[in-house]
Amino acid sequence: PSSARDRDLLRQTILEGYGWVFHRIWSTDWIRDPVGVKSKLRSVLEHRLNEVLRELEEKRNIENQPIAEVTEDLNNLENESIDQASFNSIPYLPADLSELMNIDPGDFYQSRYKTFLREGLKKLINIEGPISHGLITDRIKTSHGWQQAGRMIRDVISQSMPKSFLKTEFQGEKYYWPENVDPNNWLYARYPNLEMIESQRHVQEVPPEEIYAIAEVIKTNSQTKLFPSQIVKEVAYFLGWSKCTARMDKHISQSLEKIGASKEASDNEVS
Repeated sequence: PSSARDRDLLRQTILEGYGWVFHRIWSTDWIRDPVGVKSKLRSVLEHRLNEVLRELEEKRNIENQPIAEVTEDLNNLENESIDQASFNSIPYLPADLSELMNIDPGDFYQSRYKTFLREGLKKLINIEGPISHGLITDRIKTSHGWQQAGRMIRDVISQSMPKSFLKTEFQGEKYYWPENVDPNNWLYARYPNLEMIESQRHVQEVPPEEIYAIAEVIKTNSQTKLFPSQIVKEVAYFLGWSKCTARMDKHISQSLEKIGASKEASDNEVS
């Protein structure tokens, strides 16, 4: 799992995406040179104030621009692509299984409990899907108050999985999709919810279709062309990980190759 510092940096990155401006003051610097730190903070604040004033002046000039000129500017933008990928970047919201069904660890191995569990899993998948089988197991384990999910528990979970839901597989992991959702049309890139630590997923818990969607958001928002290796690392960082391990790299790279090839083949068929 990421450290508190990693989560803090992730929080900053996301808020900066919404226009926030950060200036960090480290406790060690404050202890060593409080006067210098305060002087630097004052300079930063003055600089930011000047930036805001310039932005306001530019906005005022635009608002005072003749309507004909504004209309011309809008017409010039008519054929430009809208950054749809930015709208597809949303927080990942984990579901609480205990709010979706009556949890009874004592009845877990009873046949009748599988029916209740199956109905709860249907709701879970529709809320949190696409979701990996491993993450579903973790949700069940946590909601029932267990530290581990042994073979018998995993067997009951497998037997209780709703068969009516679409399931895809990749690199040995299964992913369950909400009702009426086509994986081939998946567009959403879901980043960790900063207020819910359980919303941070391991890279392997993210289906290839969502990995591809995340890469598209990253490429769209990047001001420079990124190399494939850079995109892989950015995907890992988007998902809340400060380092991209070899295993993460493999999952992300092969996911991008798989979905990229699939979309290319689909485009060729259309043309």
